[in-house]
Amino acid sequence: MRKCYEGKNKMKIFKPTIGGHDGSSFRELIDMWGEAGYCEVIKSNKTTGHYSDQTLYPEARPWVNKVGDIMLYDNPILDKLHDNLNWKMALWSNVVHRGENSYPWTFWPKHPKIHAKVVSKGIKKYDDREGTSVFIGRYTTPKRQSLLVEQELWAHAIEFFWLGRDHNANLCTNEAYLEILNNHKFGLCVPGVGPKCLRDMELIGLGTVPIFTPGVSCEYYEPLERNKHFLFANNPTEVKEVIESCTKEKWEYISNQCREWYERNVSPKGSYELTMKIIETHYKK
Repeated sequence: MRKCYEGKNKMKIFKPTIGGHDGSSFRELIDMWGEAGYCEVIKSNKTTGHYSDQTLYPEARPWVNKVGDIMLYDNPILDKLHDNLNWKMALWSNVVHRGENSYPWTFWPKHPKIHAKVVSKGIKKYDDREGTSVFIGRYTTPKRQSLLVEQELWAHAIEFFWLGRDHNANLCTNEAYLEILNNHKFGLCVPGVGPKCLRDMELIGLGTVPIFTPGVSCEYYEPLERNKHFLFANNPTEVKEVIESCTKEKWEYISNQCREWYERNVSPKGSYELTMKIIETHYKK
């Protein structure tokens, strides 16, 4: 593996065209890498085959260099793994596979381009944020059962609390949603389909101090640290206590650390450079 990709040796990313993904999340971040000139994006030409579920094709995963070389596994859980999916090296964005040549990686917002647009308008400072705490999400997984069962308690603990019961329910546009996050000091984080949620990155990127709850993962190539990148609470009562005990100085410290971590690990430039760093450090021919 070359130490870097330059000119004709730019890293090649194979972007899937099958598997039912809507093109957001990492698939959109791939486009941003290509548009910035960091890598060459090649659309997979795989269209048909013998699997009844297209998501099971190796070509339904993003790859570096070629299918079978470096897999960039961007699914939330390991339900796409099977005997015919083989790799020389793999980076894992959510649940991390425990195996040889497997490494924790990074994560991203639901819509990286819109998130970058909101960030470009400016990250609000402590005194400019009108709201205290926020959670806007949907009941998309049984891992959020406590939010549903204890909805009144959570709504009492979180100033702006909205939980959509329908998988397709939305409170507002994605840009308006991100503006709301940017206008609050703290944001509640609960597990998604996997132990990480896109909301974690959306909050961190906006400098909105995240409050992690049980089951939320800190496992990244550069791990998130409690009281440096996030606060922690076990339940609604603790959420209120954590918020009330956080001074302006502590909030500013965590908010700044979040923004710096995001730039190193999640921003288009940072996430690309992190991916290259992992590959250059660990790839074995």
